[in-house]
Amino acid sequence: MANDILLTAAESDQLSDVLVKGDADLSSLSAGEARQYWTYNYGLINSLAAAHGFYQRGIINEEDYSGWRTYTCDYLGALSIQIIWEKDKATFREDFSAYVKKECSL
Repeated sequence: MANDILLTAAESDQLSDVLVKGDADLSSLSAGEARQYWTYNYGLINSLAAAHGFYQRGIINEEDYSGWRTYTCDYLGALSIQIIWEKDKATFREDFSAYVKKECSL
């Protein structure tokens, strides 16, 4: 799931431009770009939450999850993504939100 989301940006110059622009300054996005930015990043956060759920249930082992853990904290630590996370974290499972708070200090 995460690979499909990431490939979308890799294959679309327009989406890549929106992501770069949003990463630099969310307020610079038009309404349409803001929707595109939010949708892409919400989907990526959702895939990180799913990976965490798989880890919790033992479907992903510790060794495999270590990369997801690092990426989750690095990704959610970006300023523009923190804004999305703060706005929408209540829509994710409580155990994932608690994990992000503890592991990533967010």
